[in-house]
Amino acid sequence: SKYLGQTPVSDSLLAVKHIIYTTDENAFSLYSKTAEYEEYDIASYDNPYALSLAFGVSEKYLNCPFTDDTATPSPLDKTDLLVGYMTGESESAGIFDEIQSVVKYSSNLTETITAGHEKYQKKDNDSAASLSYNFTPERSGPVFCYFPSSYSRECDLYVNGDKIGTYFGNETCRIVNLGTFEAGSSVTVKLELKKDDLFIKEDCAYFRTFDAEAFSESFEKLSECQLNVTEFTEDTVRGTINIKEGCETVFTSIAYDEGWKVYCDGERVETKKALDALITFTLEPGEHELNFEYRPDCVKLGGLISIAGLAAFALITAGNELLVRKARKKRDIELKSALSEEELDSIYFDAEPSSGSDPTEKSSVIPSLQSDPTVEEECVLDALGSAESDVESILGDLTDNGSIPDDLGGFEAPTSESTDGFSNEKTDNNGTREKE
Repeated sequence: SKYLGQTPVSDSLLAVKHIIYTTDENAFSLYSKTAEYEEYDIASYDNPYALSLAFGVSEKYLNCPFTDDTATPSPLDKTDLLVGYMTGESESAGIFDEIQSVVKYSSNLTETITAGHEKYQKKDNDSAASLSYNFTPERSGPVFCYFPSSYSRECDLYVNGDKIGTYFGNETCRIVNLGTFEAGSSVTVKLELKKDDLFIKEDCAYFRTFDAEAFSESFEKLSECQLNVTEFTEDTVRGTINIKEGCETVFTSIAYDEGWKVYCDGERVETKKALDALITFTLEPGEHELNFEYRPDCVKLGGLISIAGLAAFALITAGNELLVRKARKKRDIELKSALSEEELDSIYFDAEPSSGSDPTEKSSVIPSLQSDPTVEEECVLDALGSAESDVESILGDLTDNGSIPDDLGGFEAPTSESTDGFSNEKTDNNGTREKE
């Protein structure tokens, strides 16, 4: 994700302490560089004014017209007003000063007023058109701009002849840091149209300087009642906070969600949504232990479903084992009823002799009704699925005359006169057979 349109005020209110800039970006002079990585063309900075995740402010901030776009169309005005209300005032903190003397001129454009907007239309659609502003900042430092509009038309943005990006585009309809300028220097900002028209809200201040002294004074006040974080995980925040008189309302930079539970000294605290986005609540003055826990209902429901699934799996597994045992018992009973004891005793197969056993020893298909599970399954299934007549047929196939031999493994080894094992044939020295 990207964090665009930031200012020292938004960085500090939202607890943004570490910031990475590309080397061609304008880092704020209030920030200190901590590292530079030339191979990646980036540098990291620390914001010494960044506040904690939670801090006490005046309850007046709940009445700040922060979300009223009619009263405060610019986010620069909104954040300035918010800081003033947080510190107990009913006006802006004076951090962003409007630049008064701004000269506007255009090229290949006509200007009209439409729906509260200044509408600029190309005179010649085949020629380039631009809208320019020239001003002289009265204070040294960064200069910010914001052009409000309900009808965005992407433009190329130039500062003193150098293109620094676009405006009204996909991610550029936001606060832009134009750069750092000396007091009394001339600054020209130009919007070059990419389409045939351009709309900008009328009667708005588009350019502001940054008052570092007013900023520092306001955030020193806000830092007096900060949360001292002692534990931080993905779903838990713990710490201590000292609430002073007049700062009983706690502002947090945690996104509001009903899954967040807040506890003060072990007791559940009622939370509210502030600025249509963030968690806020009220505490009594004094030292407190705060505990933020993210426990949404979906996690509880998911845990119950998992437990129920495991229980169902265990029941199915146990039931299946009982059914298998019952089927085996039924199989043995059916087999016993289908075959006589003599027939059961006379059914054999050549099993792999176990280690240390007599290799001439023969194993029964069913040595007992509780047979070893290692017995050949094919033989068991053959016996199970056969009726008595089928068994007689199978037994008949084992001999040449349909009778049951006393020992299926008892065939004599072939002699020189019967080299292929046939008792009623001879084989002469030429390899031909004669019937006896």
